[in-house]
Amino acid sequence: PIHQDFLLQKISEMFSSIVSEGRLAAVLDQDLDNLIQDLRSEVELCEQDVLLVCLLVIKLDTRIISCMMNLSISNIYTRKSRIVKKIESLEGSSKSKYLQYLR
Repeated sequence: PIHQDFLLQKISEMFSSIVSEGRLAAVLDQDLDNLIQDLRSEVELCEQDVLLVCLLVIKLDTRIISCMMNLSISNIYTRKSRIVKKIESLEGSSKSKYLQYLR
């Protein structure tokens, strides 16, 4: 529906400046005890994966994430699955800390 597409686009625009400036990860780190910074130190992630993690942590709808990242919804799920597998391969207690935000 056109109305839904319009809303998705507007939501995407609202977040675009925060995302493009990399401020979202910084805000999440400040509020969540360096979650993103710690995850990046333990798991190899490209910038787009870091952005996806940030958007998932704040619980954005997959359709909105798809619109913001210009990726298909299936691609979002595939990327998320790969990131979760990388996290699951970690040793130690940090694994559960990261997974609680992605599930």
